[in-house]
Amino acid sequence: MIPYRKTIAITSAAVVASLMWGFCAILFPRHPALAQVQPGASVIRIASPVLVTTPRLAADQFENTICASSSNPRQLLIGVMQAVNENVTVTTADTPADSDVDYYTSSDEGASWRLALQVRHNLTNDPTCAFGPDGTMYAMAEWPLVAHDASPNRPFPRYIVGSALALFESIDTGKHWIQIDQTIAENNRMSWGFDRPWIAVDQSSARWRGTVYWAVRYTVFIISKTIFGRTWVAPPGGDGEYIGRVAAHGTVIHKSNLMRFYDSVLMTGQLGVLSDGTIVSAMMDSGNGRDVLGLPLPPAGTLWALVSTDGGRTVTRKVIGNRKMLNGDGIHHLPEAHWLPAVAVDRSSGPFRDRVYVAWTEASTGRKQIWVTHSIDVRKGKWASPRVVDDSRPFDPHRLWLGPNNMNQAIAVNDKGVVGLFWGDRRNNPHGGYQPRFMASLDGGRTWSASVPVTKKSVSSPGFTEPGDHWGMTADAAGVFHPVWLAPYQKNNQVFTTSITVEKSGPIANH
Repeated sequence: MIPYRKTIAITSAAVVASLMWGFCAILFPRHPALAQVQPGASVIRIASPVLVTTPRLAADQFENTICASSSNPRQLLIGVMQAVNENVTVTTADTPADSDVDYYTSSDEGASWRLALQVRHNLTNDPTCAFGPDGTMYAMAEWPLVAHDASPNRPFPRYIVGSALALFESIDTGKHWIQIDQTIAENNRMSWGFDRPWIAVDQSSARWRGTVYWAVRYTVFIISKTIFGRTWVAPPGGDGEYIGRVAAHGTVIHKSNLMRFYDSVLMTGQLGVLSDGTIVSAMMDSGNGRDVLGLPLPPAGTLWALVSTDGGRTVTRKVIGNRKMLNGDGIHHLPEAHWLPAVAVDRSSGPFRDRVYVAWTEASTGRKQIWVTHSIDVRKGKWASPRVVDDSRPFDPHRLWLGPNNMNQAIAVNDKGVVGLFWGDRRNNPHGGYQPRFMASLDGGRTWSASVPVTKKSVSSPGFTEPGDHWGMTADAAGVFHPVWLAPYQKNNQVFTTSITVEKSGPIANH
């Protein structure tokens, strides 16, 4: 059992609405819906932080993710992307590696961690992981493909010509790993290729139980996928989404085009699987482009729900919230923050079973805040109205862009149906830095507790740099939440985690 650092009783408190700033008043709702504070009292217990990346203290860590076994609360897996040589640019790629991906396992509920898998290619990035219903661990990483070209009209001798996406499997709690799948994207030297994959495993008792699903954003002109000698070729396109399906232990079943857009920047959300095998994801697009049929896309910042009821062979898409959104990058000097939607599915046996939650960062209130929504009927495309959830007050109500500007949201649901929300908060850091905070909902996202700090002190950093593109959080089989975040340790940023329990005063009521 992990010793708990503090116990915090959450009582009712008002969540303050933010006004919008000038030119957005016409485009965006002036008074966005705000989450209510949880009535009554719940207790949140937070353990002392644990350093995960001890074996790699000499390297600067950044993007991270975490997953948990659905049957063994002691088994956890964390993926971390780390800088190897910050002086190497993407265009030159003249050294063996610029970034690596490491995976760490824990067999004691997160109290200690062991380096279990190292993925070493040029510019390896974007870790993501999942557990199968039988305890099998799955881990993914991607890296660019580099070609040589010493012709006089080329300023650099090596160029990125595509990317590879690899899936790894361990059936012995991370002691041994094998690569079971690899997918290639070729892009004729025009763009990066794959970006920000996510994986999920069907934990249901339905037809596709144990199937591994993955989705990935790509920016390509020609796509070819080669798996064990078989190739799938897509027509020329632009930005898009791609989904794959792999049976347990490496049998490739199906790979198909999930979504294609032209001239639009996409941010891929996490995947979730419902109790009947329905696949759900979310995606944010920047608009200003056209879809595969040549039709104009909706306004900038559209949040999409992606749903498949046939194992990923076909996918429907619905706009969530029917409203315009604003990321805010470049406006009033707002700090940049990735739009990656965080997605979680309630797999409990409670009243909100199969409810899907989506959290993201948005600046429609005049500063960057954490927004949430949840499904009402995901198959029919019905969602609750998106709402601001983070309870930070503006530094200056007349200059909202001054912040606090929050980021790096993560969301998870435990086995009792309790929803946990985690993010990097800047209410105590007006001049730079952040502090991880956590809040919970006991009634399916209708109301939320006041947020609590996860660490005793804020993290100091020069300016408002984004601490990694993505932070993760999961809930283990015993209902304990495990967030991961970055914080300076010695000379570099390192990955930390902790254990958070939420106790409710009574049964969760259906609303």
